[in-house]
Amino acid sequence: IRHHARQQSPYFPVHQPAKVLYIDTELGWQGCHERMLAFAERHELAKLGSLGDIFTLVTQVPKLKLHPLKGEKEGETSYDRLKNIIAERSPDVVVFDPLIEFHRVDENSSQFHIPLSNLSMLQSELGFVAIVLHHASGKDLYTQMGRKVVKDDIDKARGHSSLVGWADTVLVIER
Repeated sequence: IRHHARQQSPYFPVHQPAKVLYIDTELGWQGCHERMLAFAERHELAKLGSLGDIFTLVTQVPKLKLHPLKGEKEGETSYDRLKNIIAERSPDVVVFDPLIEFHRVDENSSQFHIPLSNLSMLQSELGFVAIVLHHASGKDLYTQMGRKVVKDDIDKARGHSSLVGWADTVLVIER
């Protein structure tokens, strides 16, 4: 990837415009809109059409989850709302930012596969590519001798190994 960055060539080239649904739960509409404007300017997206033709922003919608929550009525679950938002917009790409806001299972348990499996089913049914933003663990690990354990990029992902096992591609971006 560093080679592509130095050469300013895309690592994952996009050969045609794609509709992107960006579901943000952190920045709010204004912050997310500003982020998308900067992205569009940096990548010269104006030649593809207006920003609204490319990106649809959904921000701070409560309870959009990749699984139903306890006590929800069938057909009216947080999972159903998420599925309907995606189906109504029929995007090519859906960005989930951040993943932790789209589930209520223990990230450190094998139950973490439930929202990921449901996301795979949504992708198959609705025909979109998912980009899942997930924060790394900030915890350092130490051996019994007190030496810091050096983590490789895959080990930096927070939570159960099912996340990196589920993903087709894992990119680690650091400041």
